[in-house]
Amino acid sequence: MINGSGDIAGGYDGANGNEILATEVIVDQAPPMDQIVNSGSDATFTAAVTAINSTSYSGGAPSTMPDYTTGTPAPGTIYQWYLGDPTVPANAIAGETNASLTLTSVDSSQDGNEYCVVITHPDNVCFTQTECAILTVITTDCSQVIDGTVDVCALLAANPADPIGLEDCDGDGETNLDECNAGSDPTDPCSIPSGSSATADTSNPIWQAADCDGDGETNGTEDMNGS
Repeated sequence: MINGSGDIAGGYDGANGNEILATEVIVDQAPPMDQIVNSGSDATFTAAVTAINSTSYSGGAPSTMPDYTTGTPAPGTIYQWYLGDPTVPANAIAGETNASLTLTSVDSSQDGNEYCVVITHPDNVCFTQTECAILTVITTDCSQVIDGTVDVCALLAANPADPIGLEDCDGDGETNLDECNAGSDPTDPCSIPSGSSATADTSNPIWQAADCDGDGETNGTEDMNGS
């Protein structure tokens, strides 16, 4: 706050007598991201926040500005997670007041749900920010695709938007949908679309167990040996 001379300090004592303290709250560049998970798996949404206190200022009145480069961390960021519209108090999720929200063993009933977090800070009453993300639950999983229980290309021909299309079940670096559209086999890591420059998922057990160059060594063994 300023007094009549434009100085930072003055006779005004404000609400708490600490009006020379400035607090900057920034939601980091990666707000909660949309999550795509298999039914039965956990999903976690996270809001990363940086809050800084400063009692140093630069410039002269009326353009005095806090200097946050010399600030210190400002603990106390408040989070409240909501299922759906965060302007409806009844949508608040009881007890979910941390930076992360973890949903355990999600199922198809949660597919398409929007989860929002409202972020505030007690040292900056002017700051309120809301971030939201969508949960997509895949009811068909890769084990069903690989063992042939589900014909994924037939499923995607009927519904190209099914989330299983975004998965790469055989680990060859191409999504199931892209493989079906290109005519390659989404269950065979050695079958990739012509001209593909995708990078294989070397942690995928289906890809690891295959022998794509036919030399008698599995992909996984060759990757481990650097051959």
